[in-house]
Amino acid sequence: MSTIQAAVIDFDSDPSFHYGMVSPYEEDGFQVFFFDPEGALFWGTDLKNADPGGNTITNNGPEMLISKADGGLFDLISIDLADVANVGNQGDLWGLVWFDFVFGNPPAIHTISHIVYLDELAGLQTATFNYQGLLQVSILFSGMAQLDNIVVNPSLMPVPVPATVWLFGSGLAGLLGFNRKRSQSTLYSKY
Repeated sequence: MSTIQAAVIDFDSDPSFHYGMVSPYEEDGFQVFFFDPEGALFWGTDLKNADPGGNTITNNGPEMLISKADGGLFDLISIDLADVANVGNQGDLWGLVWFDFVFGNPPAIHTISHIVYLDELAGLQTATFNYQGLLQVSILFSGMAQLDNIVVNPSLMPVPVPATVWLFGSGLAGLLGFNRKRSQSTLYSKY
């Protein structure tokens, strides 16, 4: 079994503080879509950045989407979150983040939801998921949050073998068995 190195979407390719960007943001073969035409806020050098020395992003709209650039399956290990001002969630609904995980290849798609509520702490908080075989992850925000260090990797989920391959293989094995039995009976009848 081979091991795959996890990718970390850390938004550090541009360390500046700026607003707006073209959607999707791409890094290490993964995409982050922003559903607001103005894009996202990159905290960069701002004092409110929850990742000093790195960069975080803040959603401008209510939703973001993570997927593999080639449309394949992936695993989500964890994601770091902070409240938008990096002062600690003040006990209101702004600290609520809703995740919808879409699993599998069509037509066998199913979705589960997971809600994360940020603690009243400043700085990044890691939400660990370890979900495998994802087609996409939709992130819905009750307010705004800072995101960083999305740990993902290509999925090692087995690809299902179509039923026609199994049918063909069993038919081929039956023919070989029948042919072997017929040649043995021909061999015995000669003696």
